[in-house]
Amino acid sequence: MIVRPKLHWLRLVFVWHGSVLGKILLRLGLNFGMGVIVVLLVVFKGSFPTGAATWLTVGLVIFMAASIQFYARWRRLRREREVVHGV
Repeated sequence: MIVRPKLHWLRLVFVWHGSVLGKILLRLGLNFGMGVIVVLLVVFKGSFPTGAATWLTVGLVIFMAASIQFYARWRRLRREREVVHGV
């Protein structure tokens, strides 16, 4: 098992190796892009486009569901490891 030294929480935010950021970067970029488009439409057009807000919400829900699923898998495997290895 690879054991890394304990890092400060702020440095952990910027760790790339072993992170899931590479797997979700496309979805994260699309959500950010849709958010920028909505903000620009509000600033320059003066009204809030309801359709864009709906798609932005759908994108955020999909992103959050994937994150929750990753966390649930991690917790399940962690519990199984504790049972098997007594860690």
